[in-house]
Amino acid sequence: MQDHLLLHLVGAAYCGKTTACQHLAEQFHGTRISSSEPFRVMVREAGRKVNRQTLSDTAEAFREKHGVRAVVDLLAPMIQQAPTRLVIVDGVRYPGTLAYFLQLSPRMKSRVIGVRASYDVRLTNARKHGTELTLTHLIREDMLPTEHSTNDLLAMADAVVENDGTETFLLDIVRHVEAWLYTHITPTP
Repeated sequence: MQDHLLLHLVGAAYCGKTTACQHLAEQFHGTRISSSEPFRVMVREAGRKVNRQTLSDTAEAFREKHGVRAVVDLLAPMIQQAPTRLVIVDGVRYPGTLAYFLQLSPRMKSRVIGVRASYDVRLTNARKHGTELTLTHLIREDMLPTEHSTNDLLAMADAVVENDGTETFLLDIVRHVEAWLYTHITPTP
């Protein structure tokens, strides 16, 4: 992971992380890596249907059995093989996993952007993805124990951007990333 610039987008479910990651990958010619991809493979290999619940259950069982470092170890080859210098890691949901990522990649070569969104925006995003959630479901998910805490993830972020449900959200993230990339791609005299 030493040759890559790692950008991590973190936040609650349906806050707009994936949309932002896709936009940033296009805008900056980066590679988007979904932190759930190894678990998608595991679910498919087990002959199960890939959905939010089976991914969550599989990831949780893997984390409990192998620890958070093993999750990063699953993603490391994907990052190493990325064809671009900028790698955008989508959807790290556990503070311990993010902390281990940051240990492996010096802080100067990684950036964490938190995404925050109101419940209205998150419910709208869920519906756009064909998922019918209730406000109660989102509140319950936000009340999970500390090891799952979105607030802890956002506290680890170098910047937090509010998704107000408009394109302004994507422009704000682009501005943060541009400033960060400028420090890494501009030659020093």
